Amino acid sequence: ELRNEVEQSFARRLQLQRILSLHQDIETASRGYVLTQQEDFLEPYRIAEPAIDAELSKLDRLEQNGNAGEQLRHLRQHSVEKRNFVRETITLATSGRATEAVGRVRSGDGKRAMDALRSEIAERQ
Repeated sequence: ELRNEVEQSFARRLQLQRILSLHQDIETASRGYVLTQQEDFLEPYRIAEPAIDAELSKLDRLEQNGNAGEQLRHLRQHSVEKRNFVRETITLATSGRATEAVGRVRSGDGKRAMDALRSEIAERQ
């Protein structure tokens, strides 16, 4: 039983790292695109963004404690906030409003969303 608990804990931590890594990919991709307007910067975003919900669902299956549902709800909420911000900046940049996109990045909203996500993940490890 102890071995199973250790394996579950390891799997959960690994899944949290995957989720964080995917969010870092979308963040980096969007910033690179906003700054350069070069499409190839969006490739990591196009790969990572659709994978996030599946990875969150995998985490949901791994969670077993009583607070897991509430914690996962918070993690999903932070994920949605970050993804919405990234989507907004990319949309602004692709529609010829790069200055506005840069302004949104400078606002710090995306950083705050990412910091909240990082904090939520750190608390769960």
